[in-house]
Amino acid sequence: MSGRRILLGLLGLSVLLGNAGPAQAQRSPYGVEEYNAYVDTTRAQNPSEQLQTIEAFLKKYPQSVLRAFVYPSQAQAAFRLQQHAKVIEAVDGFLAMDRAQVTSLYKQSQYNDTQIDGSYYQMLVLYTFSFLQSFRNGTPEADVLAARAAERAQQALELHQQLYSQVPPPADPAQRKQFEEQKAQQEASFHKVLAFGAWRKKDYDTAAREYAILLGHTPDDAWINYQLGLASLQKSSPEYRPGFWHVA
Repeated sequence: MSGRRILLGLLGLSVLLGNAGPAQAQRSPYGVEEYNAYVDTTRAQNPSEQLQTIEAFLKKYPQSVLRAFVYPSQAQAAFRLQQHAKVIEAVDGFLAMDRAQVTSLYKQSQYNDTQIDGSYYQMLVLYTFSFLQSFRNGTPEADVLAARAAERAQQALELHQQLYSQVPPPADPAQRKQFEEQKAQQEASFHKVLAFGAWRKKDYDTAAREYAILLGHTPDDAWINYQLGLASLQKSSPEYRPGFWHVA
């Protein structure tokens, strides 16, 4: 799935959830100058320019509560440019913020609880796809990145199930088909990270379960069949017949 389609899919979910825009300057923990600097980050004409203004904002206001709006913009702009390490950095920054503080600020902007969860979900989706497209074995931080990605994928999967249960599919058949495809693609990406993380930890029981779920999405995928077979053969209670079948 292309980066553009991923972002369009997230935008479609955002519309269905009804996300509001950020609050205007009011009684708040930030001053006029800080708010105006934030507004500058929204006026860029292209993703490269937007990233530059965001970097300038974060450098000048590293503890600003407005990072709750800046980090999502940074992640989306970086994803458009396929700067996946920057996407991961932006999402990590967002998730490191105090959830109560972010919730308070978003509610000032007329977000409801579902929309707030949707904002977190969108960041986790971008993180997951960026991890899948950029992870490299053999780097010093590979184990840490893989473990963190699995944690993020589990969080995302829980929000995925919660949010999509609240969003009715579009009535138009073409839009409904696209909606279902995007939903399935997002879900599969989380299970792929979970399978990968379990395999790295030699947790073959979990890996086999996750690969089996992935096979439900793409039954003819030779690589997933092979991985499922290997994991099945190495489970705590090996399953030889299905294991050899999938390997073959």
